[in-house]
Amino acid sequence: ELISMYSEALSILDANTVELMVEQQKRVVEKQKRLLEKQKQMIGQNEKTIEQLRREAEQRKREVEQRKREVEQQKREVEQQKREAEQQKREAEQQKREAERQNKELSFQLERERQAREQEHRELERLKALLAAGAEA
Repeated sequence: ELISMYSEALSILDANTVELMVEQQKRVVEKQKRLLEKQKQMIGQNEKTIEQLRREAEQRKREVEQRKREVEQQKREVEQQKREAEQQKREAEQQKREAERQNKELSFQLERERQAREQEHRELERLKALLAAGAEA
């Protein structure tokens, strides 16, 4: 009978041990479920964050592309202005050469007129001298 009691006690102990182990496993499973749920929430938050960052990156990319287009447009405008300035410079140089040519021509004409006036003055002086000599004679 002692063996029977001992056997029964062992059975009860085994049953309690199994029940305890099952309870421990249930707690582990529940803990893992909570952990898994927490991780799912974190994954959801991370996905939202990633999506937000992706949208922001796309927006920045569009802004960069827009700025790039603006810079290219400004570059084209600067190049056009540079070409126009070079053309104006060539025209100004041409005008300067023309003005210098006209200046030389005018200087030459003024010198000829000065020489002609000197010639006329000498001729007048000669005629005055002749008149004066004729009046004395």
